[in-house]
Amino acid sequence: MIAECYLHRLNDSLNKVYFDHRALVVVYKGAIHRTLLRYPTRITLEHKKYIGMIITGGMISAFCLLMIWNNLYKPWPVLIGLLGSGLTFYYGWMGSWMLIVHQNSNTLSFPIPAKGGNLVSFSQFFNQHQKGLKRKMIYHISTASAWKAQQENAQYRDPSLEAEGFIHTSETEQIHGVLDRYFKDQSGLVVLMIDALLLGSPLKYEASPINGELYPHVYGPINKSSIIGVLPLGRASDFTLENLGKKLRTVV
Repeated sequence: MIAECYLHRLNDSLNKVYFDHRALVVVYKGAIHRTLLRYPTRITLEHKKYIGMIITGGMISAFCLLMIWNNLYKPWPVLIGLLGSGLTFYYGWMGSWMLIVHQNSNTLSFPIPAKGGNLVSFSQFFNQHQKGLKRKMIYHISTASAWKAQQENAQYRDPSLEAEGFIHTSETEQIHGVLDRYFKDQSGLVVLMIDALLLGSPLKYEASPINGELYPHVYGPINKSSIIGVLPLGRASDFTLENLGKKLRTVV
């Protein structure tokens, strides 16, 4: 698995979407819908109105109003029908967000509660991957001593994996904030440069309880083959996007 996202709520295994190098899988209300990635595939998030409900509700409402206009009705059945048709029209007009899988001329649509940030990030990641994205960089900050202690291991493990079930990582623009919040007064740091497309463990984007911002979390150990470079830092204040870019150019 390359990446996974839940459609309704966290850890809802009956409603989620994920993909690997072979297929995109949507699990909706427990039913599994698998799209093989033999042909170009993309995901869109679109707001759709329910045309059938709009037409049905509108026609029944018009019929009920016509009966009232011509005094051809019994009050309660017609009023109940008018209320029901009005609600049908309303919900049809309001519609809902849909996750839509496109492959050639075929589409699969799945109603979702909202266009959440996690799902937006997942969709962008999947679409970039399908367009031939060669690298997807994420970063993990650790101490040089912790990194050195695991040099002989095939996988890197962080204490957070046992404590929280995942390893914290960051996007490029999030590194400054993470260093400032958690490593400000520490020395002897390293930034592990990870290609997310080479990860052997699932990657999930989840909101931080501190600021609500989405961060990539690796749910399992990080295989060393996905760590393409290590940027040493004397202190957190030594980090700049410029020196990260220079290091990245030497290892790619």
